[in-house]
Amino acid sequence: MLSGIYRIVAAGGLLFAANVQAMAEPIGVVALYKGDKSALSAMTSSHDCSIRRGGTVLARQGNLDLPELDRFAVLSCAESPLKSTALGTFLPDTAQPFLLLEGDLQEFDAAGGSQADQREYLLKLSYYTNSDPVGRSKDLAALADWVAPLEDPYRTESFLEVHRASGLRTPDEVVTLFYDSPEAGNRFREANQAVLEKVGAFNKAHLVSFVYLVAKAD
Repeated sequence: MLSGIYRIVAAGGLLFAANVQAMAEPIGVVALYKGDKSALSAMTSSHDCSIRRGGTVLARQGNLDLPELDRFAVLSCAESPLKSTALGTFLPDTAQPFLLLEGDLQEFDAAGGSQADQREYLLKLSYYTNSDPVGRSKDLAALADWVAPLEDPYRTESFLEVHRASGLRTPDEVVTLFYDSPEAGNRFREANQAVLEKVGAFNKAHLVSFVYLVAKAD
């Protein structure tokens, strides 16, 4: 069970400063699984994938129920793993969960003041209500403007618009966020209760379900 340290920290969608440069990747994949990171080796070799970010899942919070997972990876692939006619050939031969989400990946120039393995990462999986897409975009823009000048802000490293999934119903997006360190995340949450409340209101208004995965990069 998560403590108050990992309360809601960011809305779904793209939250980034206006000067962030987006770079489209051929095919984006987010893998969520339990086991050793070597479980990805068959997929990376057979579909010419490079791991953009990977690490250990430490905790979770949200109303979306997922199986027990302890690893994540964000990949860029030359070929689509989920369009493969031999999907089972690269999935681990194990009863452990192995979830794949595939779509359009954008990576952002969101350099912080720390190395990746010092950061606190958050992956957010979201299912939209789609009842008010215009309002959702406006609310995201307002949150981004509010957060940008604050001390110790979270940053967006990548965004996956999900088109296909294996192991779960296809979500709308996966956003990879980070704080420069766990301490920076604690300072931000302690100093910005109003932001957290606004994020909570966003989630309630615009998302059917979501989950935050708190993670540490390799």
